[in-house]
Amino acid sequence: MSTRDRKAAQPPHLPLSSPEDVGAIAVDTNVYKEYGFRVRSQPLVELAQVKELGIKWLVPEFWELELQRHMAENADRVNTLRRDLAKARDWADKSQLEHAEKLSQALAAESGAAVAARLLKEHFSSGKSERLKTAWSAGPEVLGNYFASRDPFEPSGSKKSEFPDAFALATLEAWARKNNTKVLVVTRDAGCLRACAASDALVVSDSLTEALGALRRADEGRKAVIEQYEQLLSRELRNEVSELRRSIDAIIEKRLPDLELEIDFEEDRGLDCDHEVTDVKVERITPVGYTDGSLELRVFTATVGELSFVCEFQVRVEAKARFARAYRGSRTSSHLYNAPEETADGTVDLEAIITLQPAGALSAQTLPQANVRRVELDVREANIDFGSVDAWEPGYEE
Repeated sequence: MSTRDRKAAQPPHLPLSSPEDVGAIAVDTNVYKEYGFRVRSQPLVELAQVKELGIKWLVPEFWELELQRHMAENADRVNTLRRDLAKARDWADKSQLEHAEKLSQALAAESGAAVAARLLKEHFSSGKSERLKTAWSAGPEVLGNYFASRDPFEPSGSKKSEFPDAFALATLEAWARKNNTKVLVVTRDAGCLRACAASDALVVSDSLTEALGALRRADEGRKAVIEQYEQLLSRELRNEVSELRRSIDAIIEKRLPDLELEIDFEEDRGLDCDHEVTDVKVERITPVGYTDGSLELRVFTATVGELSFVCEFQVRVEAKARFARAYRGSRTSSHLYNAPEETADGTVDLEAIITLQPAGALSAQTLPQANVRRVELDVREANIDFGSVDAWEPGYEE
């Protein structure tokens, strides 16, 4: 097994998921209202951190428009603050008055709408939120719910006011189904709570603090399961006779000759030289590991039906290549075709992204017998040195 010093531990690229797992969170406008639209304060500011848990922060178009309107109205308090600052001349000393006047002048440059726009841009940018365009294709279903008084539409009162929420939830459902995951919706609206509870694509909470806490606890559980799978995969790949290792080796051996490999050489006479790799024979495939015996392997997504991980391999190869002198304006390819083949040994370092599909639900028992569904190979480095070569020339042979 190839070894190297252990690097600093890196967090999983994506969260482990299952039918009950959440891949994104969305927060209703009424939750912002509950916290006075103070997007720089707890717990709203914590939304920027969910990306560290592998969770996307979604903002449906309708909820964003509602939030802009409410925050602009709330930001009109700036006018009250300016009036209060103007009263400072009645009691402030000279230094305090200078500061009050500077702040008053600065506040005068922004309207309530401008303040709201600035704060929201800062808020959404902090966590790289994903803004979702409205899923208008859900219109017939939303209208059906409206006329049947199904959630989130209330059976009485002004049902029309519920249309923004209805389209926001439909948009989140569409995103969840497209991405094969679930969205955690945080809302205080009774109709939205019931609608989310009835959906198989949405999970609901009426408390932002509890929702964020649940995501952190779930992340800890995911990391524990990921570590278990990584250890199991390491054992399987270190075992050269395991079915999983043999399947992966067979795919690498088949595909490696088709990859573009860089080779090293030096022409004896300093001539311009063209070259072509004609054949690559795999002699040995070795997963790259650390000095402590573990492999450089990382699971980055897993569902009930499949698991994907990245692992590095070093492949010992025998390569053949042709070398021909390059003539200006000539068809070098024809020269290469007639050139004799040279042989050299070397190594190719590969990064392999491997997707496994178990026969049943993913577990420690089904993983070793899983089918290799997909392998993506990327050449990280090729060390194949042909040394000194004598470029072949038409009509010239040693």
